[in-house]
Amino acid sequence: AHEPVSHREAAMTKPMESSQPLDVVRVAVVEDNPSTRADLTAQVRAEPGFQLVAAYPSAEEALQGLPGDWPDVLLMDIRLPGMTGIDAVRSLHRDRPGLCILMLTAFDHSQYIFDALKA
Repeated sequence: AHEPVSHREAAMTKPMESSQPLDVVRVAVVEDNPSTRADLTAQVRAEPGFQLVAAYPSAEEALQGLPGDWPDVLLMDIRLPGMTGIDAVRSLHRDRPGLCILMLTAFDHSQYIFDALKA
């Protein structure tokens, strides 16, 4: 899940005001399925150089919690109950345009993927 962002690339984009060492990539997860969320968080925790900072079951909860502790990388499910991951990304980019977001989906629906890229 973290292969597109190398430890070196993530460290180079890390905000300087962080108290974490530059070799630690801070990750947050937004996934409504409890099993998938647990798997993702376990994978992040198991990887050296990665720190799980938060896991949210909904976009609404992520939008409330993330501004208090911004991650370096956000793993965001595209389809969530209530606000979609795509709509959440649009909102997050207004507050944090440089946030690295990886969209997750099990759906092979080109419109979802296109909308996620636009967001």
